[in-house]
Amino acid sequence: MNSVNFYHLKNSNTYSVLSKLIEKALEQEEQILIRTGSSTATNEIDEFLWSYDLSSFLPHSILGDQESTFNSIHISNEFDNPNNAQFFFVINTGNVNSGEILRFKRSFILFNDDDLDILEFSQKLWMELKNKSVERKYWTQEDKRWVLKES
Repeated sequence: MNSVNFYHLKNSNTYSVLSKLIEKALEQEEQILIRTGSSTATNEIDEFLWSYDLSSFLPHSILGDQESTFNSIHISNEFDNPNNAQFFFVINTGNVNSGEILRFKRSFILFNDDDLDILEFSQKLWMELKNKSVERKYWTQEDKRWVLKES
């Protein structure tokens, strides 16, 4: 069964949370696709993953890279999946639909309170997926820890 995890960030940097989740996904040896809402966000995540930790980095490709089919992590604001990812990260964007999400083994929807449109989109997506054959979990931050609010 497919699973979708909604992460409602309250007091953490989105990219920091993303990097921790990606590290855990890579431990499972899965290909990863990160969907952003713009080329600016794609470039920001690209830069962040190369430099977020002084002792390591997360090798990846972005939209337009020639070798994207060979990378475990691909970042894009387009509807592409060149590395045949099974783990799908959606970062502060409504540039996704429930049908697309259902094609992935696991999806991670990360959003915060900064953009009311994305917050509303995430709530609608949660309801849309309710009647689908998918496991849903809604996580929120409380005092710097993740709490499962609904499943």
